[in-house]
Amino acid sequence: MDNQNKKTLLDVYHKETKSQKDIFTILEFIFGKKFTTINGQRIFAPRSGETKNVDTCEVFVCQLPRNIFEDKLLFLFSAVGPIQEMRLMLEFSGYNRGFCYVVYETPELARIAIEFLHGLIYFGNKLSAYASVDNRKLKLTKLPMMITDELIRVELRTKMEDVVSIEIYYENCDRTAVVKFLTHGKAMKVRKQFWPNNLLIWGQRVNLDWCKPERSMVLRAESSLLISNLPLYVSERSVLKFVARIVKKDGTVMEIKKLNGNSFVIEFLQNYYARKAFALLEGTSYGNKKLSIAWKTNFN
Repeated sequence: MDNQNKKTLLDVYHKETKSQKDIFTILEFIFGKKFTTINGQRIFAPRSGETKNVDTCEVFVCQLPRNIFEDKLLFLFSAVGPIQEMRLMLEFSGYNRGFCYVVYETPELARIAIEFLHGLIYFGNKLSAYASVDNRKLKLTKLPMMITDELIRVELRTKMEDVVSIEIYYENCDRTAVVKFLTHGKAMKVRKQFWPNNLLIWGQRVNLDWCKPERSMVLRAESSLLISNLPLYVSERSVLKFVARIVKKDGTVMEIKKLNGNSFVIEFLQNYYARKAFALLEGTSYGNKKLSIAWKTNFN
């Protein structure tokens, strides 16, 4: 049964019932998986309970509308290709917490999903999607300045289980540590225990939260380009027309902003259009000036 037929079947059930239990039953039948709710997350996974290659196939999706659930999200995510598992984070109020994790069948599908979902406007929200490999890492800041790295590592290992590695460094004059755990579940358990600043290291209260995804993992999923070396007199409207003529497709630009005299940031509707524009604009000239094209992420 393809994705469209699955959606049609669910629409029929939507008209006949408003019971969440009934909707979940038909979703389980359609996708051949099972719902379970554990520790504030609803998991849609194989009945065998086995999900493979999580480290390379999992995608973190955030900025979800809070009133959208699996009856819509499963069809959005599976439009890319087959998924193994989805975990939606929930609040006590019944709304979702704005993010979820999706495990695809292959790393290639996960990569395509990131490009498709990142920047997608979905029920009025602009989604963000990242490779989920960093969700095993927690970042600690405000560590004691006078204690050696080794003593800090020893104390962290006494307070946290299943630690794989601890990296300690200085960031903006702040002593910082990145702690990597064996699994995402282990990291989530520690975060739940100590977030945001309930961890004491040598008597000093430190801040703790998830590490942000590494920039190299999200670069290709970005949808904004920085165009520089334009003539000083050029306007945003003129640049927009120029880009549309080169890309040969109107309506792909969401926003254009002038940074200074000769630089503009252009945000595209999706990463696909941004990559296409990058390839077509690279090496071109505006007037007698050769343009400089770069991903906006390089300048954050």
